[in-house]
Order: sequence, then C-alpha cells, then structure tokens
Amino acid sequence: MRRLESEVAEVRDQLDSLRQRMRRLEDRERPAVPRPGEMALNLTTKITALKLSRSGQNARQIAQTLGVPAGEIELLLKVERLQCPPAAERQARASEREGLAGNPMPVSGN
Repeated sequence: MRRLESEVAEVRDQLDSLRQRMRRLEDRERPAVPRPGEMALNLTTKITALKLSRSGQNARQIAQTLGVPAGEIELLLKVERLQCPPAAERQARASEREGLAGNPMPVSGN
C-alpha cells in the first residue's frame, strides 16, 4: 500500500511540474500587450479579419477565430467602413459627380 501511495505522490509531483511548464510556455506564446499608440493587430491579422468580415462573419466571430479582443475587431471594421464605403454609396457619389459635371449650373442674367 505504501508503494502505491508513493507512486501516486510521484505522479502528482510530475503533474504539477508539467502544469508549471505549460504555464511558462503559454506565457511565452501570449502576445505582449501593445503600448499606447502602438498597433494592437498586425497587418496579417487585419487582412484576415477584413476577409472574414467580407465573408459574412460578425466582429465577435472574427475575434473568437483570431483570438483577439472583440473591441479591436469592431474598431477595425468601423474604420474600414469609414475609409471604404459600400459599393452602392460609392456609385451614388460617382453619379452625383457625373451629374454635376454633365449639367453645369445656368448662369443667370441681369
């Protein structure tokens, strides 16, 4: 019985040791928190997030897929919408510009 207890204790020690090693490795793999003013998302992550958004995923799904905070993805998508309006909006603006260029305002006479 003592031998079995001794072996169980040894296995517990080994398990604790493995857990500690796993924590150290996970800490090493975890990205550092960016300093204020630094980009939180690298370019590859941004491109992937935008592709996932265009494929129909929402910010929460994208954040979960990429392992980044949902707030970062929401901000990225909002900035993208402001910089690149939807195609229908771009077409409407282009039509307005063409209309203005094709129909000069009449000059009123005295």
